[in-house]
Formats: sequence, structure tokens, C-alpha cells
Amino acid sequence: MMDIYVDNREHKRLDEILEYYSHEENVNCQILTLDTGDFIFDNGHNKVCFEWKTIQDFIASVKDKRVFNQSISMYEEFDYHFVIIVGTDIELENCLVLDGLRPSAYYGAITRLNTYTTVLTAPDNQTAYALMLCQASKCLDDDYVYKRLQIKTPNPAQNLLLLCDKIGDETAKLLKDELDIYSFKDLTRISYEDLISIHGIGPKTATMILEYIGETIT
Repeated sequence: MMDIYVDNREHKRLDEILEYYSHEENVNCQILTLDTGDFIFDNGHNKVCFEWKTIQDFIASVKDKRVFNQSISMYEEFDYHFVIIVGTDIELENCLVLDGLRPSAYYGAITRLNTYTTVLTAPDNQTAYALMLCQASKCLDDDYVYKRLQIKTPNPAQNLLLLCDKIGDETAKLLKDELDIYSFKDLTRISYEDLISIHGIGPKTATMILEYIGETIT
């Protein structure tokens, strides 16, 4: 059984949300006042939080920095957290023009958010409801193609290292601290000599790390 908690301030969509999830098996949907996020999926062992944004709301929240504070709150409280942006490409084009936001600022905000949370997009509400349920189920089932991050840091390069099964969490942090790695560009500058100069990293591990970086980002 999965409980879905929906923030009661989602008043424009409440009836639609309840109707949609009423057709799902083993799902119990409840309306509550949530301190963080707009949707929380709970299987009794862990929780997945979603911050829901229409394109217009996302653009407004980028301008006033609200979405960054909201996503940081999710990051601090939940192991699994997502920002979901709902709207079509045409709606995006129109909103960018009306709100005077450059496309580079819009996509730059998404890129920044993706360093410590995950941004999902859906063209309409029905697709968004289905996507959230599917994503939450995958997280709560622990059904991962890649190694699950024990912690997702604000450092994208460290997160990439954490995804490698053969690189432990401590080694990833050690590489970041010893070699001042804070971006993907920093990763591409690492040399074999840099790695073996670090206490605890031998030739075999150094070679494996370089191969992983090369396969992943070059």
C-alpha cells in the first residue's frame, strides 16, 4: 500500500488528483497541509517528495528564487525529491515572452537545480500524475539501474563519482577534497599521477577511475 499526501493548496487540481489516483490499486490519496513539497508518496518505510510547478509558476519562482529554497528544503528533509514542471513547449515559449525571461535563464535554473535535486517535465496534468507515481514506485522499490546515491551533494562532479559502483563514498569525497573537484571540467583534468599521489589510491584504482570518467563524460 502506498499513501499519497497532496497539499491542500493544490486546490485547482484536487478533484482531478483524487479522481486520477482513485483508479490505482493499492494507493490511498489524502489531502493534507504539507510543510514541504506538494506531493509526498509514502510506503511506510520511505518517502518521495515532489514540488509541482506549472511553467508559469516555475518561471515566477525562478525570478524570486523561491524554487531554489523549496528544493533545498526537500533535499534536507527527504532522501528522494523532485521538481516536476508541467506544460507544453508552446506554453513555455509564450510564458518566456510574456514574463521576459531569457531561455538561457530558464534552462540555467533547471541545470542548477539538477545539481542537488532532479527536475522532471510533463506536457499535461494526467501525464504528470502518472510520471510521479511511476517515479515514486521506482524509488520506493529501490529499483535502480545505477547505484543509488546515499547522499546527493550540491557538487555534480562528486555525484557522478558516487554513481560508480567501484568508487566508494569516502573515495569520492577524498577525490573532491584532494584534487579540488567541483565541476565535470575539473574531472576531465585529472591525471594518473594526480590519483596515485593520493594516499590510499593505487595504480589499479587510478586506472579504473580514469576509465570510468572517460566512458561517462567524454
